[in-house]
Amino acid sequence: MYTVTIIEYFQTEKAKRSEKEIRKLSETLISVRENERKRIALDIHDTLIQKLGKIKADVMKINNYNMIEEELIETNCNSKGYFVQFKTN
Repeated sequence: MYTVTIIEYFQTEKAKRSEKEIRKLSETLISVRENERKRIALDIHDTLIQKLGKIKADVMKINNYNMIEEELIETNCNSKGYFVQFKTN
């Protein structure tokens, strides 16, 4: 009779420890996943900001080039007697 009670006690304690270990592992897994998501999101954000900055710089260069080109065309045409004026936004 005592043997069964002792065995049940140890089985119950072992089950409790296993349940605590599983709970702790689950919490660790959730924490690791969340940290990985944050790291990936930050990496994507940083990469995206860099690429958008480069695109903005390229667009500004193109706009500047177009303005210079339009000025040259206007000057050249106007010097030959043709009136040319590009629209400005």
